[in-house]
Amino acid sequence: MAESNAVVYVTILEWDSELINNQAVYKLVPKGSLIGQLLPRYWLRQKQIDTEMVKFEATEHGKPIITQSSVPLTYNVTHDSDMVAIACGAGEPVGIDVMKIALPRRTSMGEFIEFVSDQLTACEKEALHPRAGNEATRLLRLYRMWTIKEAYTKALGEGLGYDFARIEYDVLEGTVTVDGEPPSGWDIVSFLVQHATDTYVISTARRTGEGHVAIFDLKDAPKGLVQFIGVNILAECLIPSLR
Repeated sequence: MAESNAVVYVTILEWDSELINNQAVYKLVPKGSLIGQLLPRYWLRQKQIDTEMVKFEATEHGKPIITQSSVPLTYNVTHDSDMVAIACGAGEPVGIDVMKIALPRRTSMGEFIEFVSDQLTACEKEALHPRAGNEATRLLRLYRMWTIKEAYTKALGEGLGYDFARIEYDVLEGTVTVDGEPPSGWDIVSFLVQHATDTYVISTARRTGEGHVAIFDLKDAPKGLVQFIGVNILAECLIPSLR
């Protein structure tokens, strides 16, 4: 991965019951949404940037952005089930997506693939065909594809109107193309995170501007990129400043 100030913070929603009872804010905001608000503020604290000196806004497509900062800052937040994550950058476009590897309730593998089939390319559908592997293999492939598509489009800031079928992740070759061509100047990283009996896929996309595309398909979180932050640390550091 190209050298940068990029970092990914991951929080797993394991809540301290005493802390929850003592903090009324937890009763007012959904947990995933709350952590999604706290993580960027935690990141700013780590960079020794006063959160009162910046402004959190959104683009016309709804992508959160930081304005009125003395240094370039970019970030993107995602959450699914018990995991919340943020990708942070130094001004370059960044996107992130996380998905727990599990079929939706009362949905078969075939039904799930059919539901998203209009967002997949012919190559991707072939890699998800029953003859291409067992259900666990194909489900992991599908979530790799989907989170990469999500991360890339979120980095672009295009919103929900972007056609995911324009993006192809060839899981067998380990390549990503957009409109049939490699997305020049991008780092795309996909990795797995284990929590209890669950496995999550996290994918990130970052515009490097270096005229190349680098794809990393990993089994574990890459060292130096990912930091795990406890819920209590976020609460202790940030909730007092938000009152």
